[in-house]
Amino acid sequence: MKIHNIFTNIVGRTQFVITLSDEEWHGCYKDVLDKLLNDLTGGEPFDYLAQIGHFVVHYLGNDAHVDEFYRRNWPPAPAGAKPDGGTINITGITDLDTLRLLKGIHNDEDAKAALEKLHTDLNAGGGKYRSQIRDERIANIEDYPYDKQIEIMLESPSAIYVPSEVLYITLNTNYYGEVKTKSSLGPLDDMITRRIEVDDQGRVTNPEDIWLSLHTGCVIYTRESGEERGIIIIAPTGTGKSTNCYGLVEAKPACKLVADDFGYVNLETLEIVYSERHFYMRTNIVENYPHLIPYLVNEPLENVEFCRESVKLIESFDTPEQMHDAVKRGLATNEEIQDLMREMNMSREDVEDVIRAQGRLTYRDYDRLVEEMCANPAARSVIDPCVMVGEEKFATTAVLTDIVLAKRDYDERFVIRQLDTAEMLDILTSQGNVYNYHQKETDPDGYPICFSRTTEIYYDPYLITVHVVRDPESGQEEIGELDRLRIAAWQHLGNKPDVRMVWFNTRLPAPQSQFALRKYMEGEVDEAHIIKGVDISDDLCQSLGLERLHKEPVSGRRELDLVGLYERSENGALREVEVVGFYRGSGDDRQLLEAVAFSKTGKGLAQVRSWSKGSVEEFLVANRHLNVRTLFSE
Repeated sequence: MKIHNIFTNIVGRTQFVITLSDEEWHGCYKDVLDKLLNDLTGGEPFDYLAQIGHFVVHYLGNDAHVDEFYRRNWPPAPAGAKPDGGTINITGITDLDTLRLLKGIHNDEDAKAALEKLHTDLNAGGGKYRSQIRDERIANIEDYPYDKQIEIMLESPSAIYVPSEVLYITLNTNYYGEVKTKSSLGPLDDMITRRIEVDDQGRVTNPEDIWLSLHTGCVIYTRESGEERGIIIIAPTGTGKSTNCYGLVEAKPACKLVADDFGYVNLETLEIVYSERHFYMRTNIVENYPHLIPYLVNEPLENVEFCRESVKLIESFDTPEQMHDAVKRGLATNEEIQDLMREMNMSREDVEDVIRAQGRLTYRDYDRLVEEMCANPAARSVIDPCVMVGEEKFATTAVLTDIVLAKRDYDERFVIRQLDTAEMLDILTSQGNVYNYHQKETDPDGYPICFSRTTEIYYDPYLITVHVVRDPESGQEEIGELDRLRIAAWQHLGNKPDVRMVWFNTRLPAPQSQFALRKYMEGEVDEAHIIKGVDISDDLCQSLGLERLHKEPVSGRRELDLVGLYERSENGALREVEVVGFYRGSGDDRQLLEAVAFSKTGKGLAQVRSWSKGSVEEFLVANRHLNVRTLFSE
């Protein structure tokens, strides 16, 4: 397998965006961009009509990497299709006068203001945007004289939006994540939203015409009874949308994958249609599903930082199937390598070469691959979903039955909580509804420490025209014109009698989160909540065979964790556990059906005790339909 991996000049969406009126676009900008695209491509730009859901987008560009990913990501539109919108991506623009015009900089004051904005953007959020820029000149722009800073600012990535044309233009960036999301999906959402019609009561009057765009994964989950559920998991980036969608699909042969990141739902029929032909997905999914490594690395990659040894290892296999078979033959442990070193009187490196020549892998090689594929949040692969799950487990449509809003929040105890329409809308339009955590900085109990609380309205970072301000403390509320229409559409969707809504907190390790979600999907329980040591009853603690031990109230320790719950092994060793209660009903009326004590690490046999089922073996048998043996076996 030959590694095909591109490192982009930026690994995030650009911060500098200007919006043009129809007059500005036709009066000047259109001719400038047409000429620029012609000059930079010799009159032969990359040109592609993409089918995105029920809509057609006309893509033009001059970057080979972006073109390749665009064509793989979106299916082609039928011949003769009329575009609903457009996206243009142009890289390599260096003429400063052209850049001044494109950025709307007409005088020295405009240039100064634009430079100040770039400085602000670079330092915002703890320097997040600065860390996303690979160009050292931009990342360290303060090191240059003022005139040079202006030049660097002009050449930095930027974008232009033309609402009247449903057109988004990205300049001097070859990061495909920008072209896919803000450039293609954002304008389509604006166009769709403007088509929503409402009456005097704010109710949608043309639901059959509206395909609400969703930052979502979608799965057809088949219950033990044979009933099919159409599930959408709507979640902020990095909170487990792909991981949990894939886990549900892997749970049973009958379950099917529809979408990984984006889809559309009809407000009247509840039909969900997929959009992406090949999924543009984070490679860090291998942290929970490492068997996907051979298939992800065989596809075009973006920003995966492999070391030389890893590249050599991957390219030593002719096909992903060969690499997959090498893993199935068993990974060579450190003990095995040391034994062979003694037996063969060879160095470790030579022994590892022998193992690889046998078509096997070492744990060290495999762990390094997983670590490298998870290291960069912007590391992506464009992979055919049929390669991931098989053609028989991929579907292009589903009928919506369950809306799952997901987040990762270590300060909340719920794992699954039922929602009504008003609560769902409150979550989707509230400030501070997305928490970011330092995964490598933890409190004394091993939970990541929250470093910022940001707003991602509708859990969708791809929107362009969005303005919702709802501050419970001050009572301030500002809702833009398009957002009133979006909220009406969401309300219409939530009021559908056949649609269930829950909030899913992915704070548990992935196998445990999956177990809780599957129990809910099967209809066995309505909610799941963590039962902390400060709250657990004596009877439940005794039934689980756990011990309560007090902890010191040290700095950083949450008040709810002042009492820990532990399992004691036969040799007297203690292992801390997390108890999850599963309930029928919701709110104050819910009734505890089952309590499960999970290992906090999620490694090995994650399930330790089960209050209602008895032993671990009985637990595994009783939950065989949830595929727990795959999740929890050591």
